[in-house]
Amino acid sequence: MRVQIVTPAPRASRSGNRLTALRWAGQLRSLGHRVRVREALDDAPADLLIALHAEKSASSLAAWKTRRASAPAVLIMTGTDLYDHDRLSQVALESCARADRIVVLQPGAIERIPSELRGRVRCIPQSALPPRELPSRDNDRFEVVSLAHLRPVKDPLLLARAAALVPANSRLRVRLAGSAYDAALADAVRRESLEHPRFEWVGSLSRTEAMRLLASADLLVITSRNEGGPAVVPEAIACGVGILSTEMPAARSLLGADHPGLFPVGDSAALAELLHRAEADPQFLHRLTQRSLDAQPEVDPSRERGRIAALLSELPR
Repeated sequence: MRVQIVTPAPRASRSGNRLTALRWAGQLRSLGHRVRVREALDDAPADLLIALHAEKSASSLAAWKTRRASAPAVLIMTGTDLYDHDRLSQVALESCARADRIVVLQPGAIERIPSELRGRVRCIPQSALPPRELPSRDNDRFEVVSLAHLRPVKDPLLLARAAALVPANSRLRVRLAGSAYDAALADAVRRESLEHPRFEWVGSLSRTEAMRLLASADLLVITSRNEGGPAVVPEAIACGVGILSTEMPAARSLLGADHPGLFPVGDSAALAELLHRAEADPQFLHRLTQRSLDAQPEVDPSRERGRIAALLSELPR
């Protein structure tokens, strides 16, 4: 089958939408399909459209159904679609109505879809693999990593503020990796790096570099106010790294409401307490690490590939 994947994230982007598009392309190719990834629908022959982002790919989805009303279309919902508003926008609703199947990346997102459309929804959690060679860890430091582009929704300064609250005798070192999508945030993060020796912004990294940084850490911290299905969760799980995260809906859905590393959105003091506890209490750190190790079968690429194959089998021919 000839598949066109449409994502608003450009070729050079390291955003989650682009990574999702490329991962799906790889999975589809492994299933024997021919796949092209574009930023908008073009005139090349295709049997299936997969569109990421209900709002930004709405025009591509509408054009596809106008040209070939009976040809199948799959819509992958993003965090912006699901959580930027109290409810789905009118444009997003129209995209959902046009799609033959709607894909969400974590189970909690299903409740954001109108009840009359939920029969079309399939949950396909993201997969990940660890680096081929795992880096060694620095036993003289307590290494904490955050992989987040500098955008307000990611709240990247929260981790810097929390690190400043940890006791002075801590071995904590915090490294934030991500592209400077917001100039004001980038300036603020640079200032934090200069003023607080525990905190370092390492800038934009390639996927390989980011995965090696993650695999070398004692903990991953997610500070986002909201996301649709953060790819860094399966990445940390694949690397066997424990996770601290805000109690946003996607984190509760992916990690479980009983996950011991959840803290309130925007609460630097609560995060500082968890960081100190993880460093000082080996049993607590072990619990966090074991949660990731236990979840590794769920993020195996073969499981995601099987779910994608099952989705394709449901589509009209």
